[in-house]
Amino acid sequence: MHSLMFEKRAPEDVSDEQSTKLVAWFEQRRSEIGGEPKKTIAEAAKQHFKSDYRERSFNEAYKRVYQRSRGRPARSKNKQFDVDLFI
Repeated sequence: MHSLMFEKRAPEDVSDEQSTKLVAWFEQRRSEIGGEPKKTIAEAAKQHFKSDYRERSFNEAYKRVYQRSRGRPARSKNKQFDVDLFI
């Protein structure tokens, strides 16, 4: 029987320098343009940062600036559905 051990390492493509640059860029863009959809911001970041753009760094910076994570918003707990509508 063989056993394998894996060393957990931080992802190589996420650097503090990249995230810091993105955060500064997000804040400047938000002050100039205001609110806009995440997809629009992502496309603008790809054009601005070109080969330095990393999706993971973008998501980390976006989370820091906008206090939102990736994915769908959480379902509202206050909504109650009428069961008869789904029958």
